[in-house]
Formats: sequence, structure tokens, C-alpha cells
Amino acid sequence: MPSCTGPSGLRKVALLAVLWAAAFASTPMLATADGMELDPRAVLRIENLLADAEVALAAMRLTTPGHDNAYDRYRQVLDFLPGDPRALTGINRIADAYFGLALAAAESRNHGAAWRLFEQGVEVAPDHGSLATVRGSIERLLEAPLERMVLDPDALRALDEGLGQRLEELGAKAKREDLLVVIQVPRDDLGRWVYQRMNAAPPKTRLRARSEIGTPAQVTLRREN
Repeated sequence: MPSCTGPSGLRKVALLAVLWAAAFASTPMLATADGMELDPRAVLRIENLLADAEVALAAMRLTTPGHDNAYDRYRQVLDFLPGDPRALTGINRIADAYFGLALAAAESRNHGAAWRLFEQGVEVAPDHGSLATVRGSIERLLEAPLERMVLDPDALRALDEGLGQRLEELGAKAKREDLLVVIQVPRDDLGRWVYQRMNAAPPKTRLRARSEIGTPAQVTLRREN
């Protein structure tokens, strides 16, 4: 092994010392909340953690797998620097990603996944400024009817056979897919007729339905989980 005590070895040691000094000198100094400056090696560690967090976030490794995800990296930065704005912004972006996934699940009418993903976002960033907005959007998406049939008022009052046949077709769909039928009509007797026509559809199972008095006259199908 070459000796570091000769002229050549000493030059190598001196060069390494210069390179390390230059690296630390180019690293911005950071301070803790109480004003204490961090060691340059801690600063480099923080910068590496932030870079690794960005990579994990881009790969959607949000909070899993353990010890190789964006959330853990940002939390480690906050252990060094509580309140660091870059880490706090990153954590909010993780929550944003979960909220986006939750809204996509709600659009697909996947109730369980929508609320599970939303709660994961809340757990990551419980003080996120968009919680109420996202929650309201998920509720509206999940409560929106899967299908709506507006009933012609004249045909409804006449108990039109053609309208009755279309109602039976809609009733068959509701039974097959176990959907809730919401009947909105201006009079109780009309609501009973609509229900009877829809309930007459195969298969011979009872239609899940509720009736409301109101206008416009319509029938909606909803999924209730």
C-alpha cells in the first residue's frame, strides 16, 4: 500500500482536505429554530433527504414501503429542522396526491377506496387547507345518481303504457345491480304506480325504493354502500 508520509502522499491528503473544505463551503448554512447553525454534514444530509423525498414522491411512494417513501424522508428533515418549509410543502403534496386518488375513486363510485384514500391524506396532513373542499367533492361524487329518467308529466298523468314499459326496464337494471330507486313525483298515487311498474320487472325480488313528493317528476338510481 502506498505511503501517505512521502511528498506524493502528503499532496494527496492536502488535495482531499481542499475538496472537502470546498464542498462544505458551497453548502448553504441552515439554522435550527433556536438559531443554532447546523454542522455542514447535517446540511448535506438534509439536502439528500429532500432529493430522495422528491424521487419517492414522483414514483408515488407516498407513505409506503416502510423507510423508503416520501413521507418518512420529509419527517426526517423536520427532525433536523422543525418547521422547514420545503418539508412541510412536500408533506402537503403527499396529501394532495392522496386526495387526487380519492377523487378518482369517488368518480368510479368506489366508496370504500375513496374514503380510505381521503383518510390517508388527512393522516399525513391533518391541517391541510383543502380538507373541507375535498371532502365535499367526494360526497357529491358518491351521492350523484348513476342514472336519471325524467318522466313526461302528461304521460305520467295518463299512466301511459309506453312509459310503464320504460320504467320496467329501469326497474330490471336496479334489481340486477342492487341499486336504490328514488321516485320523485307530484302525487302519492303516481308514485305508487311508478313503483308497481318498476317492481314488476324481473327478477322476482323486491325493488329497493323510496318515494318523494316533488317536481320535476323523475326516477334516479343510486348506489348505497
